[in-house]
Amino acid sequence: MEPDYLDIKMERRRQIFFGVIIALVVGFSVIYYFWGSIINRGTLLIYMEPPFTADFYERKEVVECTQSPCKIVQPMGVKSFFISKEGYETFFTSEEIKLWRTVERKIDMKMNPHFAKVEEAPVEASFKYDFAVDPSNQMQKLFNSDNADQKAIIYFPNALTSPAAFGDDKMILVIDRADSSAVYKVNAKEKSKQQLGNIPQFKNIISGKWSNDGKFFVASMLRQQNLWIMNESGVIEQTNLKSDINLATWRKEHEMILVTGSMATLYDPIAKTQESITLDKSFSEDPSKIISVNKGENLYVQAGEFFYQLILE
Repeated sequence: MEPDYLDIKMERRRQIFFGVIIALVVGFSVIYYFWGSIINRGTLLIYMEPPFTADFYERKEVVECTQSPCKIVQPMGVKSFFISKEGYETFFTSEEIKLWRTVERKIDMKMNPHFAKVEEAPVEASFKYDFAVDPSNQMQKLFNSDNADQKAIIYFPNALTSPAAFGDDKMILVIDRADSSAVYKVNAKEKSKQQLGNIPQFKNIISGKWSNDGKFFVASMLRQQNLWIMNESGVIEQTNLKSDINLATWRKEHEMILVTGSMATLYDPIAKTQESITLDKSFSEDPSKIISVNKGENLYVQAGEFFYQLILE
């Protein structure tokens, strides 16, 4: 029995229908593939000192960047990613990728606080002062020990019995270990002095340093572990900071920094607050001395026979 004409016609229609469906599926698949992998794309240019990595965590894609700018092709849309670089804090950011467009982004990352070895020993400005009787007026004078002419900075009509001086090129603390009321703040630039009053703690002073703005003075005392700080009014207080004065100095205007092992402590003498910072330390010996250069703009430590720059930010 021969097939019915209508049955043949229906079968052909079904074949054509399924063929069209298959063709549409294949066509959409091809379009989707090209859209997803080729067409739907934008370019992100990251400007930063290489090498670094860009982690597009939502796509589980990590891009290793060895040059700047680093060219990264991504599907359009807002992309969140992490930037990582050895020795720096990980940076998180987002950027909108536009279709067939190029977006440029400059990234500045913050260094991890660390020590960086230097080849040459840093030179720290040092100032020593002494006292003598000026033969021209028979008054006791304060002078810079490096001054061969012993040019007077200031005079003391009432001679100090057991004088000592601690300071820099701007400010000097002068005391008389025999008289706790003879405590003076000397301005070396203006050649003036201010008597601060009775401060008996300074009779036991070992060493001290003025803040860069001349408003605070940190001191270490005999047989005491804690540091003392005097403010611009002459009020002196013992701090909770236990440190060798050789590991303490000032930076900025009046922010004190102390280094102990791989830890740096920043102390604000006004708010009386402190912040501890852990430093990346690649050497075994602990620092024995902190060195301030250019009024604390550059800080170094000595550990054994080597020197390291302190990088905080």
